[in-house]
Amino acid sequence: MFDQHGAKGIEVVIAPGLGPDHENARQYISLLDLPRGRITISCAARLGAMPKALDVFRAVRDGAALKDR
Repeated sequence: MFDQHGAKGIEVVIAPGLGPDHENARQYISLLDLPRGRITISCAARLGAMPKALDVFRAVRDGAALKDR
């Protein structure tokens, strides 16, 4: 879980079950539900690169915001 924009979001890292070379890939997903909508981030990296990639993916997540109408 993480806090952002006054709300709690969830993040998960999953192993895809399908696709070429899927056993060597990992997918990062974060979901943040806000009163005005949802922010969803989905990124993928090779298995060995995921620990370093998480810092980049979380920076993207932390910079995401809903546009004012």
